Amino acid sequence: MCPSFMRIRLPAQAAAVRLRSWLRREEEAPPRRVRVLDAVGLACDAAGEWRGAALLIFEHDEWTVFEDLSGCLGAIPAEEWRTLAGQEPLVYAGYDDTVPSGELVVVETGRIARAFVDDARDPAGNVDVGGQPPLRSWLDVAGFVDEDAIYGSRPEEALLWVLAGPPGSEPSRSAP
Repeated sequence: MCPSFMRIRLPAQAAAVRLRSWLRREEEAPPRRVRVLDAVGLACDAAGEWRGAALLIFEHDEWTVFEDLSGCLGAIPAEEWRTLAGQEPLVYAGYDDTVPSGELVVVETGRIARAFVDDARDPAGNVDVGGQPPLRSWLDVAGFVDEDAIYGSRPEEALLWVLAGPPGSEPSRSAP
């Protein structure tokens, strides 16, 4: 499994505009409401390849959640997440149990409160900044992802958003 998400405390429309500007990607198509269980199939072409960077969007209380279906949000340095967040609270979390690796970034009031990376492919790139929540390995990040109440509140339907470009490509980002 490779679940990951980013959540920011902004209304969905404002969050989407900020994220798209920061990623510097155009839309393949505007977001559309889909059954969550159908989202991956709808984000792929007839050959089963991603049509672009695929995200599911839903709101929970004051948060907008972007579930990363295609892997477009992984391996982004914490400082860049801080730039996206501005003064808004932001959490990025994800893991890949096949590597294994885990990544967690928490931004609060314009500062990086927590940055953690545990990647078996690149141990020299591992990061451990801030102490809360306490994390020792990718397994702790997996527990954070799997137990996050906001991410776990995903409804049966959400907005599917496909952005142009290969899912793993990293266009240069800019300030929101």
